[in-house]
Amino acid sequence: LVSRITVVLAMPLGRSGKKKSQAPFFSQQFFIENHADIVSCVCMVACVGMMFQVTHPIASMFVTAQYNTTLNETDGDEGPSATLYFLGPKDVFAVLFYSLIWITVHALLHEYIWEKWCRRLHLSKTKTTQFYDNGQLASFYLISTIAGISILQQKEYLGSLSLLWREYPDVPVSFIEKMYYILQIAYWVHCFPELYLMKAKKDDAC
Repeated sequence: LVSRITVVLAMPLGRSGKKKSQAPFFSQQFFIENHADIVSCVCMVACVGMMFQVTHPIASMFVTAQYNTTLNETDGDEGPSATLYFLGPKDVFAVLFYSLIWITVHALLHEYIWEKWCRRLHLSKTKTTQFYDNGQLASFYLISTIAGISILQQKEYLGSLSLLWREYPDVPVSFIEKMYYILQIAYWVHCFPELYLMKAKKDDAC
């Protein structure tokens, strides 16, 4: 998982075919133009930290789910066991890390999908902004819906939906459930810096 994330984050995000004057380093304009590359580098540092014993404990707080416990599926000491996860304050680190992942994914979709489609459609500036926003939200809603329904079927929640909130938040959840919650929260957290970046780009364009 760590190696796959590292490969995706290493993809170049620069635009080809357009030459612009390079903004000064450490300036606001430089950060706005290269925010996806900067964020992807930060994420790669965390992923690389998982590979070394010295930095693994710190990096794991950001990359992996915390508060795991092993419970037996039967009442006896012997038998199949399952690793479940509780909620805790350290989950904030995972939310922050995956919000950075969402920023990188947002930039990749914008660069390689929505921008190319927008050029083919020859939309106006107003419709272009709406196209970008609706395209990002549509992708997120589609993936979230498919993943959510898959989890409901896998955990057999469809027969009794009250299991979703019964004894919450003290009830442990599986790894895929916890990661689903973290990714959902991280997506909406990443929207706040994205709003700032979009506003700054509009101000520069005016």
